[in-house]
Amino acid sequence: MIGRSERIRTSGPCVPNTVLYQAELHSDAELAGKARYSGQGSRPQAGWPHPERQGLSAQFYCKPLPEALGKTLIWILENPMKAWKFAAAFVTVLAVAAPAWAQGDVITARRDGLKGVARQMEGIKAVVDQRSDTRATAAAIAEMISFFDGFPARFPAGSGTGDTRALPAIWSDRAGFETANANMLTQLRALQAAANAGDQAAFGAAFQQTGATCGACHRPYRGPAR
Repeated sequence: MIGRSERIRTSGPCVPNTVLYQAELHSDAELAGKARYSGQGSRPQAGWPHPERQGLSAQFYCKPLPEALGKTLIWILENPMKAWKFAAAFVTVLAVAAPAWAQGDVITARRDGLKGVARQMEGIKAVVDQRSDTRATAAAIAEMISFFDGFPARFPAGSGTGDTRALPAIWSDRAGFETANANMLTQLRALQAAANAGDQAAFGAAFQQTGATCGACHRPYRGPAR
C-alpha cells in the first residue's frame, strides 16, 4: 500500500519523535495513472528514497536536519508563546547591552592608541639620547599626528566610565580639551619638521617641548593610574 488520503498521526521524517499529521495511505490502484510530480517541481534527488515508497507525504519529505536544529524547531512549534517571549527578551538584552559594548570598544581603541604613542615617544627619546639620525623617526611622528588628528572625537559622551583614566573635565571643559589637543598637534608637526631637517639640536628641543605639551593635557584631563 502506498500513497495517502485521510490524515493520520505519525512521526516526522526530518526529526525523530516529531508528531506530524499526514494523509492516509492510498492503494496502488488509486495511484495508477496519476503523475504526482509532473509540472509540480523537481523530482527527488538521485540516491534518496521516493517519498511515496517510504509512506511519506511529499509535503513533509526532506533531508534529515541536524539534531540540535531539529530539537529547536520542535520546541518552537510546541511552545510558540514561550518562543515569542524568549525572542522579545533577547532583543531587549541586546538593546541594553549594545551601548555598553560600543563604549567598551571606544575606550579600548583610545587606550591602545595612547599606549602606542608612549612606545613611539620612547623610541624617539632613544634617538635623541644616542644622537642618531632623526629622519628615522619621521614615520613614528606621522603616526602620532594621525592618531591625535580628531582625538577629541575618541571621547564621545558616556565613555567616561569603565576601564579609563579620562576625567569628567574632558566633557565639562570640552573647549579646553580641544585646545590642548590642537597644541599637541602643533608641537608634533614642529617635531616632524625638525626630524626631516636632520637637525639634532632642534630635534632635541622639539622633543622636550612635545613631552611638556603632552603633560599639560594629562594634568587636567587624565586621572591617576589605577
